Amino acid sequence: MLSSTVLVQGYMMESLYINRAKFAMVVVNGISMPFFKQLNSKLKQ
Repeated sequence: MLSSTVLVQGYMMESLYINRAKFAMVVVNGISMPFFKQLNSKLKQ
């Protein structure tokens, strides 16, 4: 009983960590992509 609880807790923490990493990637992409597009348009002018 104890081992299964530990396994579930470990799985929950891992999935939480993965989701946080995915969210961080989305945030970074959301911030950097418009920045690079703006930089690109400035260079073209």
